[in-house]
Amino acid sequence: ITHCSYYVLAPMANSGNTGGNNNTCGANLSWEFDETTKVLTISGTGPMQDFTLDGNRYGAKATDTPWRDIQHRILEIVIESGVTTVGRGAFSGMEQLIVVSLPNTLASIGDFAFHADTSLKALDIPDGVTYLGKYALCCCPNLVTVSLPNGITEITTSLFDQTWPNAITIPAAVTTVGSKAFAYGSIGEIVFTGNAPTFADDAFHSQTTTVRYPKNNDTWTDAVKQNYGGNITWVADDATLSTPDIG
Repeated sequence: ITHCSYYVLAPMANSGNTGGNNNTCGANLSWEFDETTKVLTISGTGPMQDFTLDGNRYGAKATDTPWRDIQHRILEIVIESGVTTVGRGAFSGMEQLIVVSLPNTLASIGDFAFHADTSLKALDIPDGVTYLGKYALCCCPNLVTVSLPNGITEITTSLFDQTWPNAITIPAAVTTVGSKAFAYGSIGEIVFTGNAPTFADDAFHSQTTTVRYPKNNDTWTDAVKQNYGGNITWVADDATLSTPDIG
């Protein structure tokens, strides 16, 4: 079952820029597209602007990104050191995008940032990131490898909705798993490395997977180990997973 709307946006004039410059995407950020290599590069310092979303949930798309007219040709995105955020909807619906490089200066990734990037295969999110927005990685069916930063405390609403990595390791700092965070499909396995978080009732809606948790961690009670709308096999893992002090 799929609820995603996959699309290639039609060309339009550049918009959504700041200061009247079509090559800006934040107060101190600029972008450049290399037609030969098909690489979009974001450079400068500080946050990226948030973009306007048309629609909601699975069919949402940003309407005012300054690269909207060429986004169907972008194969790679390089965000250079100095950039601190990825704006809401910034790179949503880039069906040809395969590779993304993120800097260690990055602190947050906005809602719908990489939503419906159907060719994206891997994403290494730097440890400095403390927030991953709702639907940020939703509807990325070819995203088989993803590394989550240790600083996040929440798996937000529909973060991995209809996205099926081979495995996802959940950092020990995570305390909340939101609505439909892992909805639909069959993720290879999900590995929790810390105390049991609070799960939304539908956190695993229509998901079939194995969830591993730290053995001998008393927070992982039978009351926690429910299906949450999916078909979950819970396995106590005695490998080298961190088991926070619950004193």
